[in-house]
Amino acid sequence: MKKFFTLLLFTAAVSMAYAQQPVSNNNTDDDVIFSVVENEPEYPGGEEAMYKFLSDNLVYPKAAREKGIQGKVIVEFVVEKNGKISNVKAVKSVSPELDAEAIRVISKMPKWKPGVLRGEKVSTRYRLPINFQLN
Repeated sequence: MKKFFTLLLFTAAVSMAYAQQPVSNNNTDDDVIFSVVENEPEYPGGEEAMYKFLSDNLVYPKAAREKGIQGKVIVEFVVEKNGKISNVKAVKSVSPELDAEAIRVISKMPKWKPGVLRGEKVSTRYRLPINFQLN
């Protein structure tokens, strides 16, 4: 029984350590993308300004409107340590038209305030739901 609890404790410790590791495709510090940071990236002016930007710039695609397609596209992107937006993709799709519009608008966002980890600006993965709803 003692061995089981030791194994369970070791497994939990390894899982927790792995969860704190950055996401990276190679070993250079410039390419590290974090999913969890102390201070999340922030749109300039805050959430209210971001929602205003989205409402001012999103255009409901005509084809999707005509087909009555609506729903929530979840877009994932990276806020680089310099604030630029990169690697924009739809991780929860509704339709090709709505996905493309969500990606287009996120890609044209201004620079964000980057995420911070241990006092340093870092590239951070960010997810944002975008609702498309017909009136």
